Amino acid sequence: MNIKKALIVDDQSLNVKLIDNLIQKCQEFDMTSASSTSEALFHYLKNDWDVVFLDIIMPVIDGITFLKIIDELVQSKKITFKKNIIVCTSISDMEGLQEICKFKSVRGLLRKPVSQKILKTLLDEILKEVKPVST
Repeated sequence: MNIKKALIVDDQSLNVKLIDNLIQKCQEFDMTSASSTSEALFHYLKNDWDVVFLDIIMPVIDGITFLKIIDELVQSKKITFKKNIIVCTSISDMEGLQEICKFKSVRGLLRKPVSQKILKTLLDEILKEVKPVST
């Protein structure tokens, strides 16, 4: 069995637990969490993630900056492109949501509180594209 890898980036431990519980109901994941964007960048660059759940409103460095860095690294061919980031946000203004959606690595948006149905749909989309690891 090929267990998928998920990175959850959120400074609120309750949100991390909630998302972890929701994704484990869909499929078994090896989950790692990061409570800061700098920690998330370290994990993102160190491992190959099947899916990343990213909170936008983070202390010090926000999620938008994280997305900009990832897009710049992809554009400069320093990392491989993956459309595997699901943004989890409470942002409600259209301008803010449109800014988030322009990043190439963003697969979709989950509004907080997170909907199990929408989360499952986005996970299914991403996991269809994940190729099994050959042994």
